[in-house]
Amino acid sequence: MKIIKLLVAVILIGAVDSATASGLDSILISIPSENVVKIWDKAEHSAFTDLIRFNDAFYCTFREGSDHAGGKDGKVRIIKSTDGKVWNNVALLEKGGLDLRDPKLSITPQGKLMVIMGGSVYENREMLERIPQVSFSNQDGNKFSVPENIYIDTEVKNSWDWAWRVTWHKGVGYVIDWKYEHNGGKPTGLTYLLRTEDGKNYDKVAYIDVSGYPNESTIRFDEKDAMYILIRRDGKDKMGILAKGVPPYNDFQFQELGIRLGGPNFLIEDNKLIIGSRYHV
Repeated sequence: MKIIKLLVAVILIGAVDSATASGLDSILISIPSENVVKIWDKAEHSAFTDLIRFNDAFYCTFREGSDHAGGKDGKVRIIKSTDGKVWNNVALLEKGGLDLRDPKLSITPQGKLMVIMGGSVYENREMLERIPQVSFSNQDGNKFSVPENIYIDTEVKNSWDWAWRVTWHKGVGYVIDWKYEHNGGKPTGLTYLLRTEDGKNYDKVAYIDVSGYPNESTIRFDEKDAMYILIRRDGKDKMGILAKGVPPYNDFQFQELGIRLGGPNFLIEDNKLIIGSRYHV
């Protein structure tokens, strides 16, 4: 019997202001494989899921391709379920010459679903460039637009942008744009906080000063408008970072979590940050 392991961590909001994660409790959830139900299997390789509740239904999105990366250009599938058991296709997004990957769902202030996704350009399995893409649903959530380029502030834009997950707060969308910077032939990460009002055009808010190859990041807000950013790192000790800032979000405190993150996501409930992540052995 195969066991699937997920990492769940809880941290008190009051503990975020300290330098280390003294308020962090983490557990591994072990799930027997027979308790896991497959909801889609129409492609050679499916991965990088996201889930949201919209118009009294669950929407799940993920990449379909031939393998993890560098094979056939990936497409983004969107499926829908009202009960979490029966799932139906809504859309399959694709764009010639781009490997669409890591789609992330959000609900815009106009009441539409938005999918932001990476767009990688490959040649002979070598990545040459990244061009982030976005797609919008209609009001009913049953049709999606053709993916289009997003436009990033020229002060920070380069050929390796990846705007990973947009979080909307009081009519403004915030996202961490992470990108490559080659240092002595080895890629290192740069991260910037961007903001948007339409999901297409993104302006720089702040540079997020984190070392150790920061990349995938999720943003959430508490009831007092404080911003929390959960950051994956793949360099140095590879431990995750939690950042906290207050309006206008140009200065942050950073806390080492002592756990490694992958595909990080979290909620804020009852004065706690509830973190979900891929488990690393």
